[in-house]
Amino acid sequence: MELGVYQRMYDAQDSFWWHKGMRRFFSLFLNAYVGGTDNVILDLGCGTGALFAALRPYGAIYGIDIAEEAVRYARKQGMACEVISGNAMALPFAPDTFDVVVCSDLLYHAQVSDERAVISEIHRVLKPHGVVVIKEAAYDWLRSRMDELVHTKHRFTAPELKDDLLAAHFHVCRITYIMTILFPLALAARLFERIFRQKYDPSRIFTTGTALNTLFTLLLYGEASLTQKMNFPFGLSIIAVAKKP
Repeated sequence: MELGVYQRMYDAQDSFWWHKGMRRFFSLFLNAYVGGTDNVILDLGCGTGALFAALRPYGAIYGIDIAEEAVRYARKQGMACEVISGNAMALPFAPDTFDVVVCSDLLYHAQVSDERAVISEIHRVLKPHGVVVIKEAAYDWLRSRMDELVHTKHRFTAPELKDDLLAAHFHVCRITYIMTILFPLALAARLFERIFRQKYDPSRIFTTGTALNTLFTLLLYGEASLTQKMNFPFGLSIIAVAKKP
C-alpha cells in the first residue's frame, strides 16, 4: 500500500463502516463453520489487525503480513499471540499447524504473484478438517482509484476463486458475493470517476460522515444476517469457506 495508508487504516478500524461490516461477516461465517473457543487461528495478510476482534472468541490468534509497518500496528492491538512479517507464498509454519486460516483481501494484491501458491500454502499449514475463510474484492471491471492506492492486481469472480480452492484440493463449503446492497452506489461512483477522470484523494481513505457511517454499518450488518440464509449472485466482494479433507 501507499505510505500512510496503514496509519489511517489503524486509526479507523474500530469505527469505520467497512471494517465493522467485514468483522460481522467473518464472525457469522466462523460461527457457522468453526465454532468452539480453543482453535489455533492464522490471520494471513493480517494488515493492522482489524479482524482480530472478530477472531478472538474462537481461539488463539497468530498474524502474518509482508509489510513491516502493518505488523507494527497489528502488534499494538495486543490481541494476537504473535504477529510476524512473512511471505504468504512461503509460510514459516509447519504443516498441520492451524485449525482455522482467515484471509481478507490478500490474493488480489500486486505483491502476490501466484494466488494458487498462497492457497496451497494455506492447505499445507491447516490441520486435517481445518477451515479457511477467504474474502476478496470482486470484478476486475469494478477497479477504481482506490485499487491503485492499495496496489490491486486482480479482482476475482466467484468461479475463479472456487477454481483456485478446488485446484488446491479443498472442499468448498460455501461461496457467495457480499456487499451487494452497496453495489449500485459503488457502480455509480466508479462511472463518475471514469467519466470525469476524478482523482482519488488519499486523505479521504477510511473517512465517511457520521450519518453515512452509521447507515452503511447497519446495511452491512443486515446483509451479513441474510447471508446466513442465502447466497447473493453479485456484489463488491466474495467470501468463500472451504475445508481441508
